Amino acid sequence: MDLSNRISEQKSDLNVWYPQIRSYGFYDPVMAGSIDGTDKVPHDRAILRVLNASYKPVCSSYIGFTPKATVFVGRLPYTVDEPTLFEALRKLLLSSKSRSSRHWRSRSPQPRSRHADEDDKTSKDRRARRQRSRSPFASPESVSTKWPKIRIVRNVVTGYPCGYAFACFESADDAARVLSSWQHQCNRFCPQGKAKPQGLDIPNGEKVILEPALGETLPGWRPRRLGGGLGGRKEAGQLRFGGVARPFRRPFTFSHT
Repeated sequence: MDLSNRISEQKSDLNVWYPQIRSYGFYDPVMAGSIDGTDKVPHDRAILRVLNASYKPVCSSYIGFTPKATVFVGRLPYTVDEPTLFEALRKLLLSSKSRSSRHWRSRSPQPRSRHADEDDKTSKDRRARRQRSRSPFASPESVSTKWPKIRIVRNVVTGYPCGYAFACFESADDAARVLSSWQHQCNRFCPQGKAKPQGLDIPNGEKVILEPALGETLPGWRPRRLGGGLGGRKEAGQLRFGGVARPFRRPFTFSHT
């Protein structure tokens, strides 16, 4: 089934609704231009332009990033540089790994026989001797200092930052951990009278958004410069819904049964 048939079939099914467009498995500019994802007719000229545009993603071959392990960093302050963003994202990755390790240690073990415990202890000792590092600073939860790799997009003429960046991690699991940790910090309960929880540990980090890089992982994707993309400002008049910043609203025609 090609992309156009998938889009038409998805729009005809009123019992399926997701807040984010990547859950549908494709990108449709007309759907992204609708606040609830149910529009079938373009409502601005940018959508008409993007429907007639062709786009071939070449970002991974150009900058050497793995698409599924790449995170898009949007609404980035212009004063933030690569080392600052690197330390903030690395801090998120370390916190997510430490939280997952605490979760596994807190699980109560099931009662087992004495012989099974002795066998497991012997096998764990052998495995630890084989994998033991000679470095006194080695840790099972350590993260390589080379990751993530940061690329802040800049204007090719002036050299000034454009307000967004890409961060590539060592694996897709690390990228998912960072996104989950960032979402956890943004949604964390804050008592009344205290400061708002900071999403990213940088100046004005509560305004920064993180989401997967969809350029090469979402079929039908069109970037912002062609009239597609996600998010946007209300003052610009070209809002695109279905992302982290502006998810789809639940349509009135959505069936709860």
